[in-house]
Amino acid sequence: MNDKSIKTRVIPFPSIRQKEGVTGTAIEAFDQQIKDMASTTLEKSLQNTGADLGLLYLVEKVGQNNLRGTRASYRKVLKLYRMIHQSFVPLESFEKLSEKLMTMELDEHSVAGHVGKVGQMLNVADVSQHAFAERCAEVDAYCGYNNKTMLLVPIKTTRGELIGVIQLINKMNLLRRESDTTKKSKEPKYYYIPFSKVDESLLESLATNIAIVFDNIQLNSDITKLFESFVRASISAIEARDPTTAGHSERVAEMTVRFAQVIELAPGPKYRDIRFTPDQIQEIRYASLLHDVGKIGVREHVLLKGKKLYPSELEKIFLRLENMKYKHESVSWRQAAQDLHQHILSKKSGDPKELLPRTLWNIDQFQRKLEKVRKSVMSANEPHIMDGDVDMEPIIAWITKTSIDLEQPVLTDDEIVRLSLRKGTLTEAERIEIESHVSYTYKFLSHIAWTDNLARVPEIAHAHHEKLDGTGYPLGLTTQQIPVQSQMMSISDIYDALTAMDRPYKKNVPIERALDILHFEAKNGKLDSELLDLFIAAEIYKPVKVRDVTRITAGEKRKKVA
Repeated sequence: MNDKSIKTRVIPFPSIRQKEGVTGTAIEAFDQQIKDMASTTLEKSLQNTGADLGLLYLVEKVGQNNLRGTRASYRKVLKLYRMIHQSFVPLESFEKLSEKLMTMELDEHSVAGHVGKVGQMLNVADVSQHAFAERCAEVDAYCGYNNKTMLLVPIKTTRGELIGVIQLINKMNLLRRESDTTKKSKEPKYYYIPFSKVDESLLESLATNIAIVFDNIQLNSDITKLFESFVRASISAIEARDPTTAGHSERVAEMTVRFAQVIELAPGPKYRDIRFTPDQIQEIRYASLLHDVGKIGVREHVLLKGKKLYPSELEKIFLRLENMKYKHESVSWRQAAQDLHQHILSKKSGDPKELLPRTLWNIDQFQRKLEKVRKSVMSANEPHIMDGDVDMEPIIAWITKTSIDLEQPVLTDDEIVRLSLRKGTLTEAERIEIESHVSYTYKFLSHIAWTDNLARVPEIAHAHHEKLDGTGYPLGLTTQQIPVQSQMMSISDIYDALTAMDRPYKKNVPIERALDILHFEAKNGKLDSELLDLFIAAEIYKPVKVRDVTRITAGEKRKKVA
């Protein structure tokens, strides 16, 4: 048959994947790839069978009242996804037809619903003589169309799950020679004939192909969901050890992904030619979500260390001060008793009652000094964000001098080292243990069988604590050795760590202070200043609800950055 002589009209319908009260099953797995294939299959079905009308239904679950558990919370229906027509019927008839056939229950009240329910092919040679004649006549009367012959095939997966129905209506037999009709006309004439066995085999084959592709997509979807759940479980395990960091990984991933989406808008020339593919964006997302998974290998008391001294160490110092207090008081009263006894024996002049207030004064002064020492220790025990925020040397020197005056050391050499820390709460040994979490992350992620499009996830996560000047860890990489994805993640990670909720070892800082700290790091050659400028200009640090940079056109973005 000459396809060029047949005009094809396609009635498109909006996406029906997700509506209020509706949850998808097969329809969700029908991503654009499978939908395009199904539509192409429908077109080829019409071309190869000579059908006048083709309809493609997809299964969808519609929510319903479960009557307190006495029935399912949903029911399956057929939703009309695509309709193609090859005759010259007015558009109004198509629209009415699509409206009438938009939703079909899986029951005996419709031809498509019946085929979907029983799961078997149906070839109707004469609709007027079939059990569905009355229903078809009703549709014809409403739409101004005439159903004569039909061929319907269910689309089922290898597991027997129904995912849709293909319905072909009115196989045409074109009359192209003048001798084929008593009325001579320049236009080709046609009449409707039943679908053949060849048509049945063809349509079954096409439906099988759709089902196979669907199975593959469903399998891929299941694997993706499985891995997503694994990632979420890993994040939950980390956050269970340190609940104060809840949400950190998701926020870092969100910022880094938005970073990657607008990197070509960086103010300098270095990044303008960089474009990340969707696979690379997903790679960045996974690396960001799992960048701290190695913390599960760090001892909990080190991971959660909130002060320079552990609580037991601070308690020991306070006990020493308390012992010194009682020891000094005991010694003072003993000395007072001896002085009083000597006064009585020597029969000195003067009132011995003066010994009491003097002794009380000495005791009180000593206790005041101990309280100052106690407050100084507590002050020195607090962590600080930046090196030089507080000069600890005078505080430690005063405590040491007081220890000499009291003739009993208040602090051990190890405690002096801890309290002298100018930034943070960790000693060198503890810092090395914390920094080892990056190596643990790399080892953990390296054991995962990543696909080729996600192969760099371990590498990107491994380098997120590296600095451009080589002072980062664990490898001491420099600018050219650090992936740009890791550099973006580093900025996002530092910003969120500074501005997130209070943690045991630090208070959160205002946004302005956090950005100042990032500028300080960039000025000292540790962060990329061009990336930081983009981070600020594109407002990547703001939540998506405040500003979604992906919704802005490239021209607007460039104007904003400029």
